[in-house]
Amino acid sequence: MAIHRAIFDGNALFRHKKTPAGGIRKYSHGRPVAFFTHPLVLGRFSILRPKIYDSFLPSNRMIESIKIKYIEIKQRMSNTQNGFNDVVFTESGVVKQYSLSHLEGLSIHFEEFELESKQVVPVSIHARPTNHLYTRRFEPNSDSIASPRLITRYEHHDGNFQAVKEPSTISTEKRIFCDEEYEANKRLPDFIKHAQENNPKCMLANRGDTRTCLSALIEVQQNSNDQDLYYLVMFKLHRVDSKTINMMIETAFIVNADDQRAKRIKNGPEADKKPFKVLVRNILAKREPFEIRKLTTSRKKKFKAKKKEKNKN
Repeated sequence: MAIHRAIFDGNALFRHKKTPAGGIRKYSHGRPVAFFTHPLVLGRFSILRPKIYDSFLPSNRMIESIKIKYIEIKQRMSNTQNGFNDVVFTESGVVKQYSLSHLEGLSIHFEEFELESKQVVPVSIHARPTNHLYTRRFEPNSDSIASPRLITRYEHHDGNFQAVKEPSTISTEKRIFCDEEYEANKRLPDFIKHAQENNPKCMLANRGDTRTCLSALIEVQQNSNDQDLYYLVMFKLHRVDSKTINMMIETAFIVNADDQRAKRIKNGPEADKKPFKVLVRNILAKREPFEIRKLTTSRKKKFKAKKKEKNKN
């Protein structure tokens, strides 16, 4: 039993030595155990049949456990993704499956969007959700890399989580699937619709960060507290071309009205906020989302002339 378990684990306990007959003599910590000549292949793992010692043949129970282990490995490999395949894992003997279809194909379209040049063009903003919308941070002290909930991703191009770099390389970032985050972010389609229809106020998410934007969708909690809840969304806008933007959703979560970020959205200085469309216009003009437009000399003269005329009246 121990021999076959070790073989499955990658021959961690054994070293090989070829024999004159072409077989393989197995050693355990330097001592010969059995003489193997006929490999049987199960999936990607070899189980070697001993020429003499039939007692080393795996039992049906062992074969079944190997199959289960192989399925678990495949599931963990399937949970390395940047796309929208279902998240599937086995936990406490129960297979769990979570659809990510609610995050896929979300876009904002403005059929008539006015650019700085006063030209009116159609503009598309495509949502690019990250796996932070259904996972939490990996805690080394309490989480294990053997956890069935482990989620990993591939390295991706800037501004588009779904655009995997070639050749594909698995990132060192590890996350843990989280039911609470998964349920909370079923609201992302509502936020995208909110941004399309209501041009919500946005502000910078973090001090010193000129790219990450923060906005919110407000809901009312239906319980005895009757307290407002805020669905906060942090995102970055990346210009693709003169009419297209990628909106990378870095994270999103639900907080109550006492949260400092919710207070900033609701009661913060208006000077710190900008409508969503202003951010889009800045990005299309190749500026930072909250960057103030610099006036050219001719525009400065026109501005001063208008101001002077207004003061006269």
